[in-house]
Amino acid sequence: MIIWYVYCIFIVLIKIAITSIKIVKENLLLIKGGGLLSKLVVVQAGERIKNTWMGK
Repeated sequence: MIIWYVYCIFIVLIKIAITSIKIVKENLLLIKGGGLLSKLVVVQAGERIKNTWMGK
């Protein structure tokens, strides 16, 4: 039972890490590319990370 719980938490953490890495890569590309657009995407990325944490 405890092992299952740890396993679930581990999977969630990995998903969050992967999502965060993808978002950071997107942002780095856009920040090199442009100003306002990249700021918008950073805000959207923040929302996406929040949603991932909330489980949406």
